[in-house]
Amino acid sequence: MMTPEQCEFIAGNEWIQINPQFNLDELHLICGDIGPFEAGMPIWVPLWIAVTLRKRRKCTIIPPQWLCVEELKKLVIAESGTNAFGQVPRFYLEIAHMFVQYAKEDLPDSDMVWSFILIRRVKRSFRNLTPHVRSDIPVEDHHFNFTDILLSPNETKDLSQREWFLMPPKMRQTSQTLLQNSLKLLKISQLHTHLRAQIRVYVQDLWDKRSAKLNNSSTKFLGQVESCHARMDNITLMEVAYIKRSLITASREIEALNKSFHELSSQNSSDQRYVIA
Repeated sequence: MMTPEQCEFIAGNEWIQINPQFNLDELHLICGDIGPFEAGMPIWVPLWIAVTLRKRRKCTIIPPQWLCVEELKKLVIAESGTNAFGQVPRFYLEIAHMFVQYAKEDLPDSDMVWSFILIRRVKRSFRNLTPHVRSDIPVEDHHFNFTDILLSPNETKDLSQREWFLMPPKMRQTSQTLLQNSLKLLKISQLHTHLRAQIRVYVQDLWDKRSAKLNNSSTKFLGQVESCHARMDNITLMEVAYIKRSLITASREIEALNKSFHELSSQNSSDQRYVIA
């Protein structure tokens, strides 16, 4: 019986593009030859290698074309418009789960590059506020909480109007720039969170619709008297694993009921023959 973890393990053999951040000669693996790796040059690798490198921050993963809000929305609409199973990427659920779990920063977002630029501007401005600046925030770290900056020991929000004008012009200008860039970046961060949430919602919606179709199809199949087999196209491995257990259990229960029914029928027939004799 396949489990979701096993399905995800198999999905790891799918090939996907990455942008490596290192140089390396060609690798010879069982699945084939990979490489050579050149920093900044996209290359196709198995998904399990991409996830391993991403965990070590050695690459960024290029998402498939379908893993964006627009394409997922199209898949959901297409799935809603027919009773049959629509065509979906082979491992759409497994790949989406791995992206959300290991590489959510790599999900498509046109404002991501601009947000990194703003991060660097904020940090440089914040560094110029020495000696009031907190020294525990690394300059090159792209992941930090802006609330820590705005509520740090540099409490410019408590300055009076006179103290503000007595502040050196460079420091005053830097503080204004810091506040403006921080507010911009907070808005962009909220947008990133919203887009990633949308991707999760559409993937979950697609899964719900297809699992509902699986349940309905299984119920109709089990309710038939004459048919003993069925054909379902465009079913993914995860969906087979999802429905297989309940389908096998239901089939065995029906078989046991039919066996009991035939035994009772045979017993009634023999009793009737005995009475007639």
